[in-house]
Amino acid sequence: MKTQKIQFGTVLWFDETKNQGAIRSGERIEFSLDSQRVVVAGFKEPEFGLEAPKLSSIPQEEQHVVLTFQVGYKLSIEPGRRILRRTAVALAWNYALAYQAAKREIAARPVYEVIKFTLYRGEPVSEKPRRVIAVGTAVELQAKYPRGARNDPFVSEKHSLDITVRCRFQMKGKEGQWCDDPRPLPKGAIAEKVLPVNGHGVILADDKELLALAAQAGGRRNGTTTSKPADLVAA
Repeated sequence: MKTQKIQFGTVLWFDETKNQGAIRSGERIEFSLDSQRVVVAGFKEPEFGLEAPKLSSIPQEEQHVVLTFQVGYKLSIEPGRRILRRTAVALAWNYALAYQAAKREIAARPVYEVIKFTLYRGEPVSEKPRRVIAVGTAVELQAKYPRGARNDPFVSEKHSLDITVRCRFQMKGKEGQWCDDPRPLPKGAIAEKVLPVNGHGVILADDKELLALAAQAGGRRNGTTTSKPADLVAA
């Protein structure tokens, strides 16, 4: 038996009273309502889930569908000869519209870059210490590098003697900005505070600290301010 990957097909016919039908997808493939499955947005491509849709319409002739099917062989014995016939039966199928909806969901996911910085005694090791070590959606990154796993390569900070390695996430795009780790936390874990960094991986004052510094500076001038002073905002 060989299971095929998801591919497109067209309904040839379907008999509702017998719950039997056929799909054309390079060859004739038998199918029934019992094998209909939901289409879900996988890591990179749509895939079939394990459950049947809660609601669905009856297949109509010439409707476009997606399916996976299994190929087998059936021995039939006739007078004077034995024939081994190829058979194809749908393991899972759904309408092409459901597949396209899952494709749009995948395309709409934000893509992240994981940036790695290496510092020696708190100073960048070179003029360009940042290095992109991974690119993907949160789903892809979690699947390959689950958060909280042993030796997670994306932990926010690691130390080895005088060497410090920092990792930060940023949204991929023209206006890529630093963001928290998008991967879901392990059950029961508490998110750690990840301090902001500049383009060299050097830790900066956060918004709360900047406001506190601004208030102190304003107090020394017998006045207070609630806005960030331009000279305290590090790039």
